[in-house]
Amino acid sequence: MARGLGAGQTVLELGGGTGTLTRGLARAGVTGERLNVIEMNPDFIQSLRARFPGARIHDHSAFEIDTLPDDVRDLDAVISGLPLVNMSGDNHRAIMRGSFARLKPGGYYRQFTYKPRCPISQDVLDAFGLKATYEGMALRNIPPAFVYRIERTA
Repeated sequence: MARGLGAGQTVLELGGGTGTLTRGLARAGVTGERLNVIEMNPDFIQSLRARFPGARIHDHSAFEIDTLPDDVRDLDAVISGLPLVNMSGDNHRAIMRGSFARLKPGGYYRQFTYKPRCPISQDVLDAFGLKATYEGMALRNIPPAFVYRIERTA
């Protein structure tokens, strides 16, 4: 999930949870204030703040990315392990709208899912001028996870 990311890049992770993806981002070199994480569970927030000092851990909903502080902008990537297949199209639209409003030109959204297809419907992708590209499978993950990159078409 952190492939191609590193020092000097600014990233927003959606749903930091126990910090598995966060740890991968930090190992890739995305650290300090360049590492932004959205999480809503108070216990996870406390753990993330202790484990990733300097990272910006936001007590926030992924459905309201557009209400993050104004300085969370010009992101190189938004990384998500949220279970989008269990969410509505309205939630998908909110996440795509908020993510792409915060991404810099050329920035992208990366999502993993347990289904062998992109969890964002073609209708939602088309509505925002986006395309999804299959990037590979995380075989070490149990169950294996499929990784998709979503980016602007123009």
